[in-house]
Amino acid sequence: MKISTEAKVCALALSLMEGIGPKRAKKLIEFCGGPEAVFQASKEELNEIPGMHRAALNQLTDPTFLKQAEAELNLAFKKNWQVHFYSESAYPWRMRHCDDGPLLLFQKGNCNLNVPRSLAIVGTRNMSDYGRDFIRHFSAELRKFGVHVLSGLAYGVDAQAHRSCLDNDIVNSAVLAHGLDRVYPHHHRNLADDIMQGGGSLLTEFPSGTNPDRENFPKRNRIIAGMSDAVIVVEAARKGGALITADLANGYNRDVFAVPGRFNDERSEGCNLLIKSTRAHLLESTRDLAYIMKWDEQEAAKEKQQLELFQNLSALENQVVEALGRAKKGLLMDALLAELKLTTSELLSLLMALELKSVVETLPGPRYRLRS
Repeated sequence: MKISTEAKVCALALSLMEGIGPKRAKKLIEFCGGPEAVFQASKEELNEIPGMHRAALNQLTDPTFLKQAEAELNLAFKKNWQVHFYSESAYPWRMRHCDDGPLLLFQKGNCNLNVPRSLAIVGTRNMSDYGRDFIRHFSAELRKFGVHVLSGLAYGVDAQAHRSCLDNDIVNSAVLAHGLDRVYPHHHRNLADDIMQGGGSLLTEFPSGTNPDRENFPKRNRIIAGMSDAVIVVEAARKGGALITADLANGYNRDVFAVPGRFNDERSEGCNLLIKSTRAHLLESTRDLAYIMKWDEQEAAKEKQQLELFQNLSALENQVVEALGRAKKGLLMDALLAELKLTTSELLSLLMALELKSVVETLPGPRYRLRS
């Protein structure tokens, strides 16, 4: 369901407030009937919602948050960043099922966040040659499975995962612990540009001006875990962000894989511990991944071909594609209009463009469906 800009302003304002967070914000929105209704509700109505702190709710009368949110949305539109509300079709559907998923996700780049297969690769910043070689060989084999790879743009395993995906023509995205107005670490600006040029995106829940503070990285990690079908830990110490991501993934009922290492290498202690404690599958090659995930190479080739076809579509074109993708027999014009909340002229223009790109075909009715 597409929502208005005004509703997104209200949702973003909620996410900026202290002591509310995604879970409480969603509870407020569902109780009141929408983001805008939260700001229209009386104090008496809001106080009826269990688990809401009065101090947090008092922020709803402070106009500062709405002004800040409006300025951020204006900047996003000016910069051509996409802003996905959690009920919209372009929002990652895997993340929608996580109760602590962000209200809004900012996206710089145009890749589809709802591909059939999504995989995260994480690990230590202090990577060894063993970890680097594994990622290079693994990525070369991974290409045939048509996955979208996620990582965190950090030094070490993250950066190597992004680079190896680019070397093997694998669409990959970086999830950030700060706003889209900067890149951290600074030395990875060119890598971030290469990711977007390779068809991927930069993703974050944080507004511009947000610094990469320590407390933001676990929040970033939950998005990496929540958007993935499986998380691969290549090298990790007993404590650190990679193990946090693995634990989050297990909490979301995602599959976790770990690359085993030498018993006396501290960079493999975390991976070995995950395997020993049955919190991760042992991973030696893509054969282990394909076996556990039941991924078929021939099916992946077809999915990858379709994904490449859809990568250069606009945000609105992708919404039409996603709506038609959920209806195997196609949809009538009225059904599409009702679902997408577009005008007839807007929808006709989009459908015509998609037909010219051989993405959509017209059937008697007229009914529209994706080309097989």
